[in-house]
Amino acid sequence: MLEENYIFLRYDRLFVMVWFSNGYRFVKEGESAGYEAVSDGWKHCFICHVEGIAHYASLADFAAAMKRHPIFFDKDTMTAEFMDVRMNYKERYVCGEKQQFPYKLFDSPWMQAEYGTGVYHVTDGSCTVIYDFEKGDAYVDGR
Repeated sequence: MLEENYIFLRYDRLFVMVWFSNGYRFVKEGESAGYEAVSDGWKHCFICHVEGIAHYASLADFAAAMKRHPIFFDKDTMTAEFMDVRMNYKERYVCGEKQQFPYKLFDSPWMQAEYGTGVYHVTDGSCTVIYDFEKGDAYVDGR
């Protein structure tokens, strides 16, 4: 089901909602044509929510239930709120309680970020770009 900024789908025994703050479009060419969703723009967010199908009578019932939960996104603070979760690039709250994680926010060969710093190191193996969301800056490592 495609509605405004939402995509609702069923996968096996799961219902999935994806919401895009800037809307979306589907890729029209190549092997992912018609399947890959792209949301254009700089300051935007997407929210993905997954639940078991046992909780809803149909995909339409799931979609209606999800749309009853308001989604808030503030582009200035890059803060998103949905259901009991409020988060941005630096903090995450669940049911009003700040979550503290004993591990990195991202820890992969392509992206590294310590939780709560707002600084992301992204690499393609030959070059590393550092995104500093605290300062609103991005630069190539070594600048």
